Amino acid sequence: MPVLFIDMRVPIMADILPPKSDEVFKMLFGDEQDTEILIAFLKAVLPLPGDDYDEITIMNPFLPGEVLGDKIGILDLRVKTKTGKQIDVEIQVANHIAFKARILYYLTRLFTSQIAEGEDYSALKSTIGVVITDFVCIADSADYHNVYCFCDCRRARYLSPFCAIFVIIQFKKIPQNVSPLCGIGSLQ
Repeated sequence: MPVLFIDMRVPIMADILPPKSDEVFKMLFGDEQDTEILIAFLKAVLPLPGDDYDEITIMNPFLPGEVLGDKIGILDLRVKTKTGKQIDVEIQVANHIAFKARILYYLTRLFTSQIAEGEDYSALKSTIGVVITDFVCIADSADYHNVYCFCDCRRARYLSPFCAIFVIIQFKKIPQNVSPLCGIGSLQ
């Protein structure tokens, strides 16, 4: 079966259904009954082991607080892979001053929400953030696809396989002659 790739740089019926709006984005990628487009997108931007994509579950996007008064997180799309990895897929059109802090907040909340009091830390699975922006988010890099994780900055050694991976795809930097989903390297 052919896979449909959507070039979200090009407005498709922009007056009616802007693909960069949260609602249309969720309609395209968040259909629990048909995850084919979501899986194709994730495979293009996250070269995870193949079995991760065998079973994709779209989860409740709300990250409730632990105590009364805690800030609630609402993800655009929360996905769980067959092996238990959790993926937060976000689309952001406007560049807010605390945008990066909010993304890191969501990732850490997603990571810590996996276990409860008394449960073993070995139950924790990797947490991945995929962020698509319609603005230049990383000004000091010409790359449109960036990958960040927790590592030793001096030696480029990864801290742990369970660290949050932060992938940013910046529409404004994708050359017009390049498929927005090609040439993306391995996260490993």
